[in-house]
Amino acid sequence: MDRAGRARPAAAGWRSASIAGTIAAVDVPANTISAAGLSGGPVHAFEVHGLERQAHLPKIAPGSLLTATCASTAAPEVTPATQ
Repeated sequence: MDRAGRARPAAAGWRSASIAGTIAAVDVPANTISAAGLSGGPVHAFEVHGLERQAHLPKIAPGSLLTATCASTAAPEVTPATQ
């Protein structure tokens, strides 16, 4: 139990995935980039979040290489069953 009397997470999970591609377009006003995989394929649009990241958009040109890593975690809370 933590100090507030809640059960601590019994387990935590971590997942991440990385992608690499080539920038096809940059839309600064919309804060988006469009990219395709290194071997071609469909072009996908991605929203760019965060003022610091958005400030870099004018410096990115089509043809630039992109590497992105997405990560997520899960920490379920387990509570005892009531009797």
